[in-house]
Amino acid sequence: MSAQALGPVLLAEDSTPERLRLKLILEQEGYRVQEAEDGQAALDLLREQAFPLVVSDWQMPRLSGLELCRRIRDELGRDNCYFLMLTGRDARQDLLEAFAAGTDDFLTKPVDRDELLARLRVGQRLHRLQADLSRQYEQVRQALDSERQARALVDADLSAASLLQQELLPARFLRRPGLDVAHLFRPAAGLGGDMLNHVALDERTVGFFLLDVCGHGVAPALLSFAVAHALGEMFAETGAGVRPETLLQGLNRRFFDRSGNGRFFTIVLGLIDLDSGLTRISQAAHPPPLLLRQTGTVEEVTGGGLPVGVFEQAEYASTEITLADGELLMMYSDGLTECENPAGEQFGPQRLADLLSAQRGHGPEHLLQTLQTALGAWQDGEQFEDDLSILVLARRGVEEEPALELSLSSRSDEIAEAVDQLRDWLAAQGLAADLAFQFSVCLAEALNNIEEHGYGEDQPGPIAISCRLQPDAVACEVHDQATRIETAPETSLSAGDVEDGRGWFILRSWMDRVEYLPVAAGNRLRMVKFTGAGRPV
Repeated sequence: MSAQALGPVLLAEDSTPERLRLKLILEQEGYRVQEAEDGQAALDLLREQAFPLVVSDWQMPRLSGLELCRRIRDELGRDNCYFLMLTGRDARQDLLEAFAAGTDDFLTKPVDRDELLARLRVGQRLHRLQADLSRQYEQVRQALDSERQARALVDADLSAASLLQQELLPARFLRRPGLDVAHLFRPAAGLGGDMLNHVALDERTVGFFLLDVCGHGVAPALLSFAVAHALGEMFAETGAGVRPETLLQGLNRRFFDRSGNGRFFTIVLGLIDLDSGLTRISQAAHPPPLLLRQTGTVEEVTGGGLPVGVFEQAEYASTEITLADGELLMMYSDGLTECENPAGEQFGPQRLADLLSAQRGHGPEHLLQTLQTALGAWQDGEQFEDDLSILVLARRGVEEEPALELSLSSRSDEIAEAVDQLRDWLAAQGLAADLAFQFSVCLAEALNNIEEHGYGEDQPGPIAISCRLQPDAVACEVHDQATRIETAPETSLSAGDVEDGRGWFILRSWMDRVEYLPVAAGNRLRMVKFTGAGRPV
């Protein structure tokens, strides 16, 4: 679909040169652009016209981008407006505040043309999906004069949305370092209000969630899409240090139901440390997860708050558990325990706990297969009346990962040789050629930066490189003993952090995670490139 088919883009930017530059980029791509010189001017335009896409600077006179976004959501009720914030900020608290206000995505200044257009294409797809499904749903409701026609439209609608829903799910089974993850997802009517996912936040931390929106069909599915998208971005932006209760509070502010239509969802989400097994879990009126210990004992992980979307000032807490090697954590929707046999008896939590206890020593795939068989026998072939979703995490000992350790000096010839060694090693591990190329270019930029700004070209010094190939990522750490590189930002890197930092911009563009860590003796740089199923959503 063309950009024109989705309507104009509202561009709010108080810098006239930057506003003209961005307008030119968008118009060359085919967008119709409406300009606003600050947040207040943008809000005035929005009161007169609905814009599907809004691109806004954060810092503006009269009305900031953050307040503009909040008033679009709260005052104008435009939940389907895709809001892209332009900012030089990257502090975690700032990002959480913006997500809570309703921001959909971020771009760091100076804005890259290709990145801007790519983010807007994502916004187009989300807006088109919401518009298409909502329009088709309304068409079905109005087609009461023809039951056959209404049924055909519903079937086509559900089929298309169901395929999209399946595409948003992770792989049914994934082996991470020290952790096996599997899931079962069976909507009651082809399209359900359940959603689940698990993502690698760094090389040692995995975030996970399972949610259940009240109701069935298109409307709950749309909400589940939106929640999963928002939570995925919050995971990606906040990283491994975020606490799950903070994420829940942000979701509750974002999806609080001001319409009074009874729109809410339950959810369990958490983070697990792959090294220690320490797991923090927060719950919002969701069935408590079950923990299968090595002894065969099954424990409920208790603690939770109100459903998300019911009470705007709701507060949430987290529970800490430690998942030892061989132990298993299972999360599920209430469609599992409320599954009824032909006599109307529910499967129930006790029967589930007994079945789980008998799975001691088995992996998550075996558990899910056994559970499906048991439910099939319990129902005697009847159709599920509620959505069913299950997410299982099973901890195991961490296998030794392929690694490359290099020691060199900051001489140009040794840097070139080290980059060649890394490229050859990545190719030998079976990494895709384009990813191997990107990683080797980023390593070259990092090493050249050490040569030029750390030691100096005339005084070479030692550099240590450690690269590890994980099931879904390549992680590389570069450590030198040079003086601190003042041109590098101290935390997560972004293009706007360094005025003339071409190398830093390349790293930020091609790597999924980049951290600069000044240490007592020298500098330390960590780069992570996700290679497959663990790539952030």
